Amino acid sequence: MVQVTHYPQDEESNTSEKTTRRSSENACQSIAFRDLESASNGLKKAVEANDPVLGRKCIEFFDLLLGNKENLIPVLKCLSEIMPPKDLSNCHSPSAPPMNGCASHNWVQELTEKLRENILLEIDKHAEYILKKKEFLDVCFVDLKTILTRDTLRLSNEILVYDAIKRRVEKEKKNKNAGSCCTWDNLIRAPRYGCMSMVDFSREPKSNPSLNLEERLCIEQYILNRGAGKNPQPLPHKGSQPRLYTNERPHKLSSRSYSRESSPSSTCSKKSTKDKVIINLLSCFTAVFD
Repeated sequence: MVQVTHYPQDEESNTSEKTTRRSSENACQSIAFRDLESASNGLKKAVEANDPVLGRKCIEFFDLLLGNKENLIPVLKCLSEIMPPKDLSNCHSPSAPPMNGCASHNWVQELTEKLRENILLEIDKHAEYILKKKEFLDVCFVDLKTILTRDTLRLSNEILVYDAIKRRVEKEKKNKNAGSCCTWDNLIRAPRYGCMSMVDFSREPKSNPSLNLEERLCIEQYILNRGAGKNPQPLPHKGSQPRLYTNERPHKLSSRSYSRESSPSSTCSKKSTKDKVIINLLSCFTAVFD
């Protein structure tokens, strides 16, 4: 028979932990955040103190804010300052260093990643509005690239992605941020040029030096063939892949998580009247001189 030895000190320790956790839960029940800043400070404290109860309360408040598209960029920026996104490039490390000890807190990673995914789903739905906002130019490079390269952005025209990059690159040059990752070389693959109209591609992207001559010719030929009803070979780097909005459900982080609905949308197959006219003219021109 195995004799079990009880250690009063351990029992006292466990009891103390349970009491502390219960006290934290009771205290959090009465917490009501006034604004984004107070919730941000609360999440920082929760991470530092390894307090998942307070952390969930903060995440819940952030998620409630996502019902208003004006809050999407502020919440994303706030989240990235506390828990920087994973770096998608070899350019630089994330915009802010991880908080001390947060790597060991599994609940932090889980909750913040779920919140980030919910934010991105909402940005997908309001992409045209978000990409035109001045505040969008202030998000960190990793968030910027993540958003602009998503397959599920709801856009009527890929030129919006190009214009957003152009504004960000110009801002970095104006601020003389020599070491910035936000350059054309790092973001040139984000727009899906094969989904643009010939008018839009010829307006500016065609002359961008970050696209070499071979790439420009391939894109032009793809747009021409697409307009002629042919089935051209897809462009590399998802350059001709349509962005399709999905019906992916958000994570249940608050009482309003599932109430945010949207309808599917697709780009790339749409052609303006001007585009059709130009494509027909170019096709005729090519046929005459062949």
